[in-house]
Amino acid sequence: MLVSIAAGAALWPYASDAYAMFAAQDEPAQLADLQISSALRNDERLIEQNIEQALAADDADLANSFLELAREKNVAISDGLTTRVNDAVAEASSTSHVAKRFATGLVTGTADDLASLSGTVAGDLFVFGDVRDVVREGKHLAMGEDTDHLVSARA
Repeated sequence: MLVSIAAGAALWPYASDAYAMFAAQDEPAQLADLQISSALRNDERLIEQNIEQALAADDADLANSFLELAREKNVAISDGLTTRVNDAVAEASSTSHVAKRFATGLVTGTADDLASLSGTVAGDLFVFGDVRDVVREGKHLAMGEDTDHLVSARA
């Protein structure tokens, strides 16, 4: 009987989590919150690790959203990491960074964010966008890679 009580006490948190997730299966927001809470109970450094990965990928918005999640879940984040995220967010919204993203979109035609999308559209409004696309697809064709035949046909 003592073994059964000990086993029940050890398994109670998992059973409680499973019941809560089953009860929330039709509520996506509640289900996501329960899964996040469960993941944080298993590994408290999970948010810090994801912030580090976002900063390494130069994704300041994602790092900032993880920082906000940490505040919401009362997870302690080091002051140094918080400062790095705030600095990355400030740099990402700086004029020089936006201009660089605009120029990248203009030259490459790759739209990764709003600034690069604006550059891509600006290039497409002028003949430069067509020349850029034909050169890019010509390179893909010469390298034996998949090409966009619609762009190639325009040339």
